Amino acid sequence: MIISVDHNTNTSTLIKQYNAPGDGLLSTFLGNTQILTNNNVIIGWGNNPSISEHTEDGTAIFFATLVGIDVQNYRAFKYNWTAKPNDPPALRAVSTSGNSATTFWVSWNGATDIDRWRIHATTPASDEFVPLDAIQRQGFQTTYTSMNYHPKAFAEAITADGLSLANSSVVDTSSTLPASE
Repeated sequence: MIISVDHNTNTSTLIKQYNAPGDGLLSTFLGNTQILTNNNVIIGWGNNPSISEHTEDGTAIFFATLVGIDVQNYRAFKYNWTAKPNDPPALRAVSTSGNSATTFWVSWNGATDIDRWRIHATTPASDEFVPLDAIQRQGFQTTYTSMNYHPKAFAEAITADGLSLANSSVVDTSSTLPASE
């Protein structure tokens, strides 16, 4: 509930009421309410171990309950989470022969600001690294295939603003994938 309290007249007015889905919840202590910038509302249901998000009109669009013995939910909040891992990005490059296409797999576990990957690679004729292409991030792992053979490569993580976040180590192109475990 959102309640307006007038301390001069000792009165209160109900502004908005939010109900948990189903049979609802009655929390007798703890809990919190957070109004988001889009006017949605996050509710931590206190001694009930639940969290919900509601639209401005009160419609529940998210509801979750934490499980366990004697679990409570002191507070719940919603914020954008960003992370830059301590480890560098990981790159694997494979080509079946010294004159066939090279496939690259790149990932950076936990990184949240990557928009695209830029692959830099050498050619059989030169040890100089040149950028091959910038590939939109495809999720946890991004795959890119160049129709040419590239003996060595590294990957560069790029933000939506074009800023370089980090580079992988330089890797030698392998002729086989690792064995499945």
